[in-house]
Amino acid sequence: ATFPGTPLDESVYARKVTDYLGINATFIDIDPIKALQNLDRYFWLFEDLYITSPIPFMLTYAAVKSEGISVTLDGHAADELFGGYSFDYLYALDDAGVNIRKGLQVVQTLRDAWPVGSSQFSAIPGPLAFWFKWKLKETAKKFLKRRIKANTHDSKHPQWRRLDNLGRRLYASTHETVLPTLLRNYDRYSMANGVEIRMPFLDHRIACFAFALPWTSKIRNGYSKAVVRDAVSPYMPGEVAYRKTKLGFNSPIVDWIKGPLREFLLDTISRRDFRESTLIDSETVSGAIRQVMDSPDAQFIDGERAWTLLTPYLWERAVIKGEGAPSE
Repeated sequence: ATFPGTPLDESVYARKVTDYLGINATFIDIDPIKALQNLDRYFWLFEDLYITSPIPFMLTYAAVKSEGISVTLDGHAADELFGGYSFDYLYALDDAGVNIRKGLQVVQTLRDAWPVGSSQFSAIPGPLAFWFKWKLKETAKKFLKRRIKANTHDSKHPQWRRLDNLGRRLYASTHETVLPTLLRNYDRYSMANGVEIRMPFLDHRIACFAFALPWTSKIRNGYSKAVVRDAVSPYMPGEVAYRKTKLGFNSPIVDWIKGPLREFLLDTISRRDFRESTLIDSETVSGAIRQVMDSPDAQFIDGERAWTLLTPYLWERAVIKGEGAPSE
């Protein structure tokens, strides 16, 4: 799936991998304008609310099915098991303890994960300043007994105390928070198009192996998911295997709000049923959307927030009012 001209387009890296392996690849440009006619149907099929648009996911699996493929191998759980998300692997700072060198490596990993050359992603403070600020915050939490931990229903399991801080955080992400949500989402995206997904990283042997590893096997020398990178490096170019930027599969929502979806959104926030919807604060939603449209410095997080605030209205129209239901 490609998003030409946006910070989230990663087709150049996908092409490097397929060229390296000598295999064919199918690239589809995700055009939100063409998908608008099916947006109500997408929400009706998906049923739930989420922070991202269903458009790229639905179009991708539709393209997969159009190629005659009914089962795919997807990479779900790699990030949750091996520390691919910055909001998880920052917990390794607790494991680094007073070892400033290791702590700074974790912070540098975070800094390098953010894309460069785009105003949509704020720069992270310098490693030493960030590390010092984090330590002060964690010390205050401990003093006030408000330290945030990776709570889980399995925290009383005998093996739980053997996990390091990052391991506990990843355990919760894998079992209770991030991964279950993504598995639900992708099951609906894929099955809406008659495609079933398989997830090799969720083989129980790989999961057990992941939680047996120390945090330094996952966050090492400035790289997240270090052990995974080492494992797959023979099968792809080094510049891809050891590429640090991490965005994930998402919509370039800021570019869409400013560009192809602008007219649709302006029309939406002017509708009477939008203003009368009891599921949203229409003024807040309108303000968030217009802020992204009009601000040259709109951040990706601003676009994500604007879409998230709008989603209950789109969901209401598609699901509650039935505009997304198939015609009889």
